[in-house]
Amino acid sequence: MDASQLNVFVDGATRYFHETTGVPAEVGSPYLIDDAHSVAGEFTGAIGVSGRHRGNVYFTADRALLTVLMGTLGETEQTRENMLDLVGDIANTISGNARQRFGPSFLISVPTLIFGRNALALPRGVKSYAIPVVWQRYRSTVIVVLDSPAT
Repeated sequence: MDASQLNVFVDGATRYFHETTGVPAEVGSPYLIDDAHSVAGEFTGAIGVSGRHRGNVYFTADRALLTVLMGTLGETEQTRENMLDLVGDIANTISGNARQRFGPSFLISVPTLIFGRNALALPRGVKSYAIPVVWQRYRSTVIVVLDSPAT
């Protein structure tokens, strides 16, 4: 992935928070990671990607961010299941925005929901990028793990 391709995910994260809450997020520069443990939150939504690109897009966050975000969205039942649904929705939205940019050959799956920091494992042999996201002082991360497109 090059910088312009990664910026699609930066823009997607920025757009999600601004459009759903009216409060923009601060999104940092993508950087390479070797494993997910240093950036994984307690809740993760994973989107499988196939077609021209192959891999996964993750959105991972802790309970604190999700609790405040759910309150902002008007959700009163802040259960583990609802928090998992929310991270899945965010991952799906960010990946859907990327699909608009990359075109119909960027095929995305339904979200897989993951609970637990140590439950997220990244594939070997593919570069993994972490994109830090801060919304109202709460941290989360978009993780992009995609093979380069075939030419």
